Amino acid sequence: MVGYPDGFGTGRSVFERAVGKDHRNCGIWVKYAEMEMRNGNVDRVRNVWDRAVTVLPRVDQLWYKYAQLEEVLGNVREARRVFERWMEWMPEEQRWSERGGFTRGL
Repeated sequence: MVGYPDGFGTGRSVFERAVGKDHRNCGIWVKYAEMEMRNGNVDRVRNVWDRAVTVLPRVDQLWYKYAQLEEVLGNVREARRVFERWMEWMPEEQRWSERGGFTRGL
């Protein structure tokens, strides 16, 4: 595609417009990050998750997926940092205790 050397710029452009119009839609952020991940754009996935948790800090699903990404990539230090940022928002105890399996690896 012209102007998009990685070939995925059109999809990215669509998602950028979507989050610009409906930035509180958790589903858009998830789909956006999934698209970037499918295409191997790890730094862009991180950027999407970081933006998502900044805009929607009370949405546990976004934090979990962000921290899980880092864990899957073997980046334990970054996974812990994301998890600690999440805990600063004091999620409901039930929510983060459900994620106990995740924290055991950190």
